[in-house]
Amino acid sequence: MVPMSGGKVAPLAYFVDQGLNEVHPSPSSHSDSTGLWAVIRRAALDVDKVIKGARALTTLYPRCIKRKPRTLGNPDMKTRHHILFIEDDESEIATFRRLYEGDQFELTGLCIQFPRSVLPALVEALGDRVPDLFVLDMFFPAVSDPPAGFTPDTVGDARAHLARVLRAGEELEGMFLDESALAKSDKELLRAGGELVYWSQRMLRHWCDVLGQSSSGGIALMRVLHEKYPAVPAVFYSRKAMVADVKAALEAGALAVLIKPHRSLEDAEAVRIRETLARYCEGRGPDWRKAPG
Repeated sequence: MVPMSGGKVAPLAYFVDQGLNEVHPSPSSHSDSTGLWAVIRRAALDVDKVIKGARALTTLYPRCIKRKPRTLGNPDMKTRHHILFIEDDESEIATFRRLYEGDQFELTGLCIQFPRSVLPALVEALGDRVPDLFVLDMFFPAVSDPPAGFTPDTVGDARAHLARVLRAGEELEGMFLDESALAKSDKELLRAGGELVYWSQRMLRHWCDVLGQSSSGGIALMRVLHEKYPAVPAVFYSRKAMVADVKAALEAGALAVLIKPHRSLEDAEAVRIRETLARYCEGRGPDWRKAPG
């Protein structure tokens, strides 16, 4: 720091003057606002002397040639990753936005009902931009004329599936209340718990069929997106995905399938999922995809 007239401090101006004096010694003052332009004009006239002056400037103030270019705005602000989230439920888009949009992610939400309708809405939402990552709901109608849902003709089977789940839950609860059953075998409890999960999955899959929701609809959506944006990775984000759905999605080219947390856990899980989404936006796949070292 070099003191100037009026008590002001301008170290860079001092070192520029030193470099300029090295190029063309002159009694004129170089502390005014035209000093830098004088260096530039004289550099064009005498390249050899400018190089010599630049060496002097480097010796006096080496950091001035090493500093990084300034960024406009907040220098600590990083570029946000751009995620396109596609769902068939506006409330789910609002929840995703609440959990993940912010300093780290820019979110474009798109609500569609059928995979084939995505392209016009996509062009309108993105314009010429290309997102870093597609995050997709997994269950969409797989046919153009989906079933009518729960009707007098279908509700009977739906209720039968629910009754079987409730029965399995009661059996499991009874085992926990019976201390003699608890003492027999832990495997019996695991078996009863597995039956509850099995029948719950059967019920959920049946209900998806009745409502015309299928993971093949989500995979068809992903294929449409990959045709237009082949370099953008896609992941699924679903509560209903099962092992067969995950296998089909990965085979079709999905980067991963993320299990959407229960509503009571979504805030607690948001940090972990945010880290995962950032990794995928940066082109890094899941850890399990890495080849063994």
